[in-house]
Amino acid sequence: MRHILRNRTIFPPHFIYHSFSNAKTTCEPLFARRENFRKFIPQPTLQNELNPLLTPPSTGVRKFATMVILVDFPNGGKEKAGTYVLLTHRAAKMKKHANEISVPGGAVESGESLEKAALREVEEEIGLRGEYLKVWGELPPILFRNSSGVTTPFVSSLTDCPSSTSLCSKLILQEDEVQGVFLVSLSELLDQRRFTSFRMKAPLRDGLPFFYKLPVFVVENVIPLVPSSTEERAPKRRVIWGITAITLNEALNCIFPQ
Repeated sequence: MRHILRNRTIFPPHFIYHSFSNAKTTCEPLFARRENFRKFIPQPTLQNELNPLLTPPSTGVRKFATMVILVDFPNGGKEKAGTYVLLTHRAAKMKKHANEISVPGGAVESGESLEKAALREVEEEIGLRGEYLKVWGELPPILFRNSSGVTTPFVSSLTDCPSSTSLCSKLILQEDEVQGVFLVSLSELLDQRRFTSFRMKAPLRDGLPFFYKLPVFVVENVIPLVPSSTEERAPKRRVIWGITAITLNEALNCIFPQ
């Protein structure tokens, strides 16, 4: 049975698991999933509310914002009908997390709201203007493993995009940060054969160690966008882990709560 992490941060030693084996991934309209998202945005667990060690601090850490972008192709064609998530392939020259898979996002600037930061980063990284996105809402913040920062993910849907060809025409990559963009279907992410987890050791602030699990998605069926030459040469089997996997995991918990 597939298990899904549902906690507020990556640190809690106890997790609430959820199975998506019966999730409807192709026939349910995107607007219906948006209502699910609004209703089931994860709430902080009682444990996180009471334990300051497990709750992202409100001050003293750098803030980041990211954007999960959903793309709906209702009629099929070149792409199989269904809903996809847009993911980026980070540039090889990046000092941190080079060549990894991520969602668009970055640091929040002074005086900027979290949502505006996420939208700005989307446009800066892949050229997709905010006017094309309908923001559904935000997910609970995720604390970095070393407690140096906290990222707040947002979920949005892309409007007026009937095909991957029309989507490609809207994309302009910041090549210093992003070397490629591709789509992966939600049905692929929800497939229990594509999901696993790994166990990681981390110290508490008093120096005592504990272990926690992190989600990992292993996907193979993707739609390369831009540049197509880069993404077509990329490994067929792609591993999504770290904060990106946690972000997708949280989003799926809201979109498919059943």
